[in-house]
Amino acid sequence: EDHLREFGIPTLCHLPGASPLGYVLAGHLHPACRLRGAGADSLRLPCFLFGPRGAILPAFGAFTGHATVRPQPDERVYVVGGGRVWPVGRAPGCAVRSTRGRAA
Repeated sequence: EDHLREFGIPTLCHLPGASPLGYVLAGHLHPACRLRGAGADSLRLPCFLFGPRGAILPAFGAFTGHATVRPQPDERVYVVGGGRVWPVGRAPGCAVRSTRGRAA
């Protein structure tokens, strides 16, 4: 990922947010992306969300829940499904308000 090469070793935090120490890898929000197909078909998958100052990592536990995210123009999304990680980018299906602030 370009953002990781640009900022070096990331800071690990539970909550997303800017850090004076550099690029932040955070959890807590458990991001997900809803992909829409033909008709009413849709699939909601955990996702990685990468931004210029930080990334939010997905959760995979049975009881974690997920927060569907709306990527900002400078963010990239990668969904996890079928044992693989898939780039999504600014897919129209990734929708819902962002609750993570402007850190990622």
